[in-house]
Amino acid sequence: HSVSGKISEVIYVRLDPKQDLLEAIKEAAREHNIKTGLVMDITGSLLKARVQRFPDAAKSGSENVRIEVIELQGPVEATGHGIIGSTKGSGGIGEYKDGEPYVHVHMVLTTAGETVCGHLMPGTFIRSHLDVSHFTIVLGKVEGVDLTAAFRETADGKGRIYHDLKAAK
Repeated sequence: HSVSGKISEVIYVRLDPKQDLLEAIKEAAREHNIKTGLVMDITGSLLKARVQRFPDAAKSGSENVRIEVIELQGPVEATGHGIIGSTKGSGGIGEYKDGEPYVHVHMVLTTAGETVCGHLMPGTFIRSHLDVSHFTIVLGKVEGVDLTAAFRETADGKGRIYHDLKAAK
């Protein structure tokens, strides 16, 4: 299934030290009225990062563990990209809220000892040596496409997100 649209605007956002990255993306989406869009680039350093990823079955002791949320203590170098849509429903590990911007971002994070990849989670904070930061995100506003992330309860009580994609009216 595919839908065609156009990038109508590119928005650069410089974030503040200690600001939560996920909430900052949502705030920018609200401020610039991005209903469907792209997180084109994330570049900067973090105090702490929280991401969701697939666990190592050998380390967790179970192949039934679906996901895990890990925290990396900074300094952490970060890069990422993703999509923005609208949320329908509430709940889940991503703390989804009905009517809020939906942000699905993949991050690559590097500390002195490891590199990991995962989904951006609340609790990821911007790092800077100054009272202003160089941490910048680039967002694209897309016209002609409606992307909705709908939350559905599941029998295991954890719920799942699926993407509803259609041409904008």
